[in-house]
Amino acid sequence: MLLQKKPKVFASNSDEYNYRIFRRLCSLSVFITRCADSVLCRGMFQAKWSAKVQAEVIKNVEGNNPSVSGRLKRTFELMERAAPDFRSEPTRSTIELVSQSSTDPKDIEILAAAIDGACTHLVTSNLKDFDIAYGSARGVAVMHPDEFLERLIENNLESARAGFEAVLARCKNPPRSKADYCDAFKNNRLPKAASKLEYL
Repeated sequence: MLLQKKPKVFASNSDEYNYRIFRRLCSLSVFITRCADSVLCRGMFQAKWSAKVQAEVIKNVEGNNPSVSGRLKRTFELMERAAPDFRSEPTRSTIELVSQSSTDPKDIEILAAAIDGACTHLVTSNLKDFDIAYGSARGVAVMHPDEFLERLIENNLESARAGFEAVLARCKNPPRSKADYCDAFKNNRLPKAASKLEYL
């Protein structure tokens, strides 16, 4: 399964990326998000998110796991360092336009931010909340993280392999194996991406 369209976009620091994605991965664990970000460091995509998404992630993760309270600030600092020009906030005019679509009212700002950020993809587990056809007509493919990661790995095997090996090398306390990562992906409803990782 290959992406037929691989638009080239440029970040503010002049690095070239195959994809510019807007992330709404609030349902994924921090562990999985960090692993997915390993391919970002290989120049495969540029991640963007808004202040609203960041607040949702902190609220959901800390609400489900009070033991990590306060620790996500450091995580976001590292993510922001790895993703130059990461912030994408929606304009009032785009919010008004998206409000005319069938996108769930609580997610209108999310799709508007992806459009204003010139993103090629909006990665979210809540596909039913977005007007997929509306986003596609404006150059934003709304896609589940499992499908996005599957295609990203499939189209960039060597870079994905190098990124995955780098992640494994960094995991020393505690050490994690390839099987550990694949199991974690499966437990986070990412079976397709896990299958690709198993064969890297």
